[in-house]
Amino acid sequence: MANLSMRDIQQKKSLSWIKVVQPYHNLGRSDRLPKRGAAVIMARTCIGVWILVVCLQLIHIQIVDGNRYRALANGNRLRERVVYAPRGRILDRNGVELTQNVTTSQLVVYPYLLAKTEDGSRQTEKIAKILGLTPQSLNKQLEGLRNNDINAYVIARRLDQATIVTLEESIPSLPAYAIEDVPSRRYNSDYGLGTILGYTGLVTPENLEQSKDSLLPTDRIGQAGVESSFDATIRGVNGREKIEVDATGQPISLLARQQPKVGKDLKLTIDLSLQKSLYEATLTYMQKSGNGRAASVIVDPRNGDILAMVSLPSYDNNEFVEGISQEQYDQLRNDPTQPLLNKVISNGYATGSIIKPLVASAALQEKIVTPETTIIDKGFIELKSQFDPAVSYRYNGWNLSGLGPMQVRSAIANSSNIYFYTVGGGYEGQQGLGVDRLTRYYRAFGLGAKTNVELPNEQAGRVPDPAWKKAYYNEDWFVGDTYNISIGQGDMLVSPLQITMAESAIANGGTLYRPRISMDEQVVVTRKLAIDSENLEIVREGMRQTVVRGTTNPALFSKLPVQVAAKSGTAETNSPGGRPPHSWYVAFAPYPSPDLLATVLVEEGKEGVSVSAPAIAEVFARHFKK
Repeated sequence: MANLSMRDIQQKKSLSWIKVVQPYHNLGRSDRLPKRGAAVIMARTCIGVWILVVCLQLIHIQIVDGNRYRALANGNRLRERVVYAPRGRILDRNGVELTQNVTTSQLVVYPYLLAKTEDGSRQTEKIAKILGLTPQSLNKQLEGLRNNDINAYVIARRLDQATIVTLEESIPSLPAYAIEDVPSRRYNSDYGLGTILGYTGLVTPENLEQSKDSLLPTDRIGQAGVESSFDATIRGVNGREKIEVDATGQPISLLARQQPKVGKDLKLTIDLSLQKSLYEATLTYMQKSGNGRAASVIVDPRNGDILAMVSLPSYDNNEFVEGISQEQYDQLRNDPTQPLLNKVISNGYATGSIIKPLVASAALQEKIVTPETTIIDKGFIELKSQFDPAVSYRYNGWNLSGLGPMQVRSAIANSSNIYFYTVGGGYEGQQGLGVDRLTRYYRAFGLGAKTNVELPNEQAGRVPDPAWKKAYYNEDWFVGDTYNISIGQGDMLVSPLQITMAESAIANGGTLYRPRISMDEQVVVTRKLAIDSENLEIVREGMRQTVVRGTTNPALFSKLPVQVAAKSGTAETNSPGGRPPHSWYVAFAPYPSPDLLATVLVEEGKEGVSVSAPAIAEVFARHFKK
């Protein structure tokens, strides 16, 4: 060792290092290094994923839920309060107010403040005591609220002054609760306006879901009538106030304010004077008939404007604004007289003979008859069964002794069932329209389809045909079915508004209008009837004869300063127990260029000429004698 030079020693040390290292390299490096690299990659991947998750969470917190978390952060210092927009007024066509806006107070809760307050249960108990509720019932109201919801929710509406004073004294110790002033409605509910105007109410969960965040849980929206149909116009746009509050929740300063935008006024086509007259007359003769349900409507046949609309019995829509109880609502909903239903548009009825002017128009246009074609009314017709000639079916007129020779004008005036059986379904060599042409004309007059009036819950009615009968009853169509729908019986169903618009198309010379309830709507022509004007004039002449020498007492309209044309109807109901028929009457004036057309229906009111006709006579007398 001593003979080795320094260089040899260094070289030997180097060789020794190689010997030490080399065996490790040869035995395990090829296995160990890849494992070490995988661990590094895995660690880096986990860190990267963690960083990505954190970034995404930050983005979600700051951008997606930024407003909510900022509100939570500022919850003890800042409050954002809704400044509710007053709804637009509802006026009659002459500018008479049918609604008024008043200010009321409501109690609201902020769930996120209630959730993060240690004494939330104590606050709830105290509020329940002030409101006269049990803590359990108040907790039930709060159950569905999310604890992190920054929106206010209504706990109690239309607070009385004593409750407001008590709450104001307690609010400093109840930071999750607040009193808000909100605009509310007062309605003119006289004269049957309830079913036209409708009412407003707090939004429902369904409303909130459908609104796509345009509504708040404390908003009030239209729930029926024109309040519902024109809600987007009337409602307006709420404003906002940002307020700084102290530790007790009391306002310190107003930081910012966005003014609310008042809703637009809605001017209806309704004439309050005519509405009053129609309501009083319909109510009087409904009560005289001994029955409790009726519907009536007056339109301007020149443009489709609805001038008056009555559904009896009606309801006081102010009860809904005040906050109707479930018991009260159930009573209204289950009432057999259907006060919540607008019977003018939402119920379907057999028309009886008021449909005969439509059949006459079709028969003349299709040249089934001429104005001079004569059909003998013997009081009945007998139709042999197509399956067994030994079997025959009898179809009676209203006068079993017969009305004698009938032409189209006199058939309308005297309401000859035999004439219209014949021109509808054919008899003894006289061709009839047949079911296909008859139903085609009914549909052209707008029957069997909604009129598209801007009111909720309109029904389409029904025009039965062979396909419908097969699908509904699994039966074939017979001539007798055609006879029935030729006089407005059988399975025909129309709403009072539908038949009113159809009769208006006859009165105005062939234009079917869409009924209009708002003066802001455009006058819309649904269609021009493919019926010659001279044929419609013949039908109008028959309706004029109804008043002069037909089924109507001539004295009924004789003292009016204008001439009237009309048609009565008595519609069998086929109800159990042999209930009386519905009483119909439709009339227009001045004849021959009318600006009013009225229809009155008294359910189970017997004959139209004895109940519904006098109601219209009273309305026309008041109106035209002015």
